[in-house]
Amino acid sequence: MASPMTKQIDSLIRILLRPLIKTTKGPAPDSQLLIPSPSAHNLGTCRLSHRLEDAVCNKWGQTHDIENLFTSAGSQFTTSTAENPTLTIVALAIRQADYIADQMAKQNI
Repeated sequence: MASPMTKQIDSLIRILLRPLIKTTKGPAPDSQLLIPSPSAHNLGTCRLSHRLEDAVCNKWGQTHDIENLFTSAGSQFTTSTAENPTLTIVALAIRQADYIADQMAKQNI
């Protein structure tokens, strides 16, 4: 059973977007209208900064208060992004892995 919010969203889609939603065979019947996805990218809970007062982690994702604890996720972002953040998260994780490997080789961590 759909929640009241889902029903409201469905009603808005039917009213506002119906003319724009089409299938390969023409306009979509009511049963094929898509409800927006309930998924989200949670960002910004472990922000990066060189200052402990401003963030949880340094520029490498290493926490300021717990030695050798690293975070690798969208939580490092300072704010939400306009697009899907997955590739940026992967790039940051690869950069972080290189840093950790380098620091381990130097026996700093």
